[in-house]
Amino acid sequence: RAAPVLANALRERDYLVDDRFGVADILAGHTLNWARGFDVPLGSAVLERYLERLTARPAFRRTLELA
Repeated sequence: RAAPVLANALRERDYLVDDRFGVADILAGHTLNWARGFDVPLGSAVLERYLERLTARPAFRRTLELA
């Protein structure tokens, strides 16, 4: 039920708060990435693009190197 609400919030922006990357994006991105890991469909092209944007960030890439 939350996915359409999140997708609607991101329809016209890149990030959730003040259109700047922040803690809300980390939490939302972690949840979406977790869902993807369990093969739960995101059900929205908006959410797919958002997650791609978040996982392309250099800091995210560095966390993968540490794991």
